[in-house]
Amino acid sequence: MAGLETDARARLTLGDLQLVDARPFWSSEVWQPKVVRYALPDMPHEVSPLQRTVWEKLRTRIASVVPGMTEMALPSRGEQVSLEDWPNILVTFQDGTLNPSYANLDVVDALPSNYRSALKVLGINVVPHIPDGWDFHQSRRQLGIKQMHNALVLEGDPEGSSFGRMLRVSLAGNWKIEEGTTEQLLDRAARWLVNTMAAPEITGRTDYQGQSLFTFDELITSVIPLLMAQSAKRLGDNQVIENEIDLPAVTRDERMALLILKVINKGVSESMQAAFDQNLGIMIVTPTGAEKVNIDPDPMKAKLTPISHMIPGKGFIVMRPDGAPDNIAYANPSVETNETALGMIVARMIKDGQLTSFADFLAWYNDAKTQGRPVEIIRRGEMAPYKYHQHLHRQVVPDSFDPSLVEVVDGPDRRYFSKDDFPCGSEPAALAFISSLFQSRQIMALPRIGKIPGYVALHMDGHGMIIIGNDREEMDEVLIHGLKLREPIRV
Repeated sequence: MAGLETDARARLTLGDLQLVDARPFWSSEVWQPKVVRYALPDMPHEVSPLQRTVWEKLRTRIASVVPGMTEMALPSRGEQVSLEDWPNILVTFQDGTLNPSYANLDVVDALPSNYRSALKVLGINVVPHIPDGWDFHQSRRQLGIKQMHNALVLEGDPEGSSFGRMLRVSLAGNWKIEEGTTEQLLDRAARWLVNTMAAPEITGRTDYQGQSLFTFDELITSVIPLLMAQSAKRLGDNQVIENEIDLPAVTRDERMALLILKVINKGVSESMQAAFDQNLGIMIVTPTGAEKVNIDPDPMKAKLTPISHMIPGKGFIVMRPDGAPDNIAYANPSVETNETALGMIVARMIKDGQLTSFADFLAWYNDAKTQGRPVEIIRRGEMAPYKYHQHLHRQVVPDSFDPSLVEVVDGPDRRYFSKDDFPCGSEPAALAFISSLFQSRQIMALPRIGKIPGYVALHMDGHGMIIIGNDREEMDEVLIHGLKLREPIRV
């Protein structure tokens, strides 16, 4: 691919951003940031000069690499909202403390209900001191008590123009405290914000209309939903995953937690699983939101969603079975659905000799996006390269596993991806996962062996991991007893 043979360790000067030892994180060879439309709401407290200066410098940096970055007003409750015509990022200035605040909640609660979930909230705060000993739980709580998807906390004089210490926190749990000059920290913050807030989502749902690929009676006979429910219970009982994030415990404020749940209109959790039913030719996915441990496998409840096709760069197709009762409405599946489907499609193409490198994949993927045609995930009756997929926000401790059973891939190909944190359900997160597949010995042996013989754990930088395999119960045993898990290495 053009442009990928250049020296990755050279200093790259692009716009206002200077990156050392890193590829351009907005590389057109891999992914492009989405258009950013931002709003600056009125805050109930005074905004400091440093906050305004920092945002203006960040805005200039981000606009140099993000097309069409525009400031817009927010809609009011009751307005008819087309999501493409309104801001997708809310930039808020926090109150100069690390204490709970209802300010963001009040702003978001006043918006049209169908618009809230499409809006990402960034909080910029300036405090006298970022406490020593900061950890994951404090980071998560800071997002909760101020209702933010991403937080940028600067240590400095709010009346000044510079700072030398910075905390950044993203929704997936990645957090990091960094030190440096003001300009160095602004460069890092801009890079992080493009990766986390301008990453295109690929979560669009399409419900298929027409004759289905399978019948409701066939779905009832599938053992996959029960296996998925049993797996979730095992992993939950052994604290590998949790049913949902305990917002009252995070915020230490039950009223605030209830209001957050009201605004986002769903619970919050940090895992997903999928299974590939070869007999029906579909992928079955757990729902978005909470209920990741207490899964109801009853087909009449429609909590597990059948997916038949992936739409490149956009989303997926929900395949309603023929003969399903009229009152059945399938849940919205996990935000990682497109990413999960793409992994199976790529594994099949590697097995069939159609792809041999990530560069091959990028050429295919970009053409598929241009064509806009849905891609079948797995053909009915075909042997899948693997059957089960688990996403969780943990990573494997080195040397804690049997390498003859578990292969650990420590991130994507560094010729294409630096160590950056991407959001769940975003296109760069999916592409980084696919790049990691091409780093796996078992996956690249598929043309010879047909299906992976063990389990492959693929680390996602600053985020967690995905593990794939062919025996769900044994894969759970590996996660529970066959290796040690830890919080992700922060990037």
